[in-house]
Amino acid sequence: MKKVCSFIALILILYSCSNKEEMIISGTLNPNIRSFIDFQTANDIEINNFIKRIDSLAIKFDDSELKSSSKFYHNLLKYKLIKTPSIYLKQKDNSEIHVFINKNQFEKIKRYDYLGSDRKYKINIKLKYKKIDENIFLSDSILEVDINKF
Repeated sequence: MKKVCSFIALILILYSCSNKEEMIISGTLNPNIRSFIDFQTANDIEINNFIKRIDSLAIKFDDSELKSSSKFYHNLLKYKLIKTPSIYLKQKDNSEIHVFINKNQFEKIKRYDYLGSDRKYKINIKLKYKKIDENIFLSDSILEVDINKF
């Protein structure tokens, strides 16, 4: 009986550890939505000062959105994603997902990820991603890129 209980416990532990399984998503690159802050070229002091400001404002104003932003940026630091490129994908249901992308994979779409009203392309992307934490998704594999001119 102890062996059966131990075996079941082991299965449950292994199952709970595998909650970061890869999923596939398709969507349209939305270059008009960008983070106001781009940490890719920032140094560690600038990043830490920014996060400290968010933290202090969240405490000072007791603001739930600032607290959520603070948690988000602390998690990006925790998972070492703060300087990782990211994109926004618009899904079929018109929802947006913010995905951090491996730098090598980002090179495939970098030239299409820009702001501006004179876009000449619609970029459909299919990629594998993992949910790392709340609102933090990471892709290390772009499976398809379909470029359509307007």
